Amino acid sequence: MAAKSSSCFIWSAKEVANGGNLTSKWHPTTKGTLRRNYRVPSKSEGQRLLKSIASLLSDDDHFVDATSHKGCQIRRESAHGESVCCNNVRALFDELPTPHLIVEITPFPAGPLSDNDYTKAEKLERVLRSRPSV
Repeated sequence: MAAKSSSCFIWSAKEVANGGNLTSKWHPTTKGTLRRNYRVPSKSEGQRLLKSIASLLSDDDHFVDATSHKGCQIRRESAHGESVCCNNVRALFDELPTPHLIVEITPFPAGPLSDNDYTKAEKLERVLRSRPSV
C-alpha cells in the first residue's frame, strides 16, 4: 500500500522564495474583496487562529494604521461565531455547520486589488498554515 502524500502544507524552497502558491487559495469576489475559506479541526483551534490573526493585525506594519490604532479586538458575532475586524481585514470563525474560518481583505481606498493586498494575504496565509487544516 502506497503512503498517501499530504503536500498541501509543505512548501518547497522555490515557493517560499518567490511567494508562489501562498495566495493560490485566495480569490477575488464580486464585491472587490480578497477572500479565503479555511476549515479548522476544532473550536479551540479556530479560536487560536483567530487570536493569531488579531495579533498579526495589531503588530504588523502592513496592517497597522499608525494614526489611530489600539489593537484588534475579537467580538462575538452570534452564539456560534466570533470575528475580528480591523485594518481592512475581517476574519470570522464560525462553529456551524463545521468549524471554519473566513478571511476577507477589503482594498482601501476602494478600487482594484493591489500588490499590498496580496502581501497581506501572504502574511495571513502563513498564520493559517501554522497548523494543519482538515
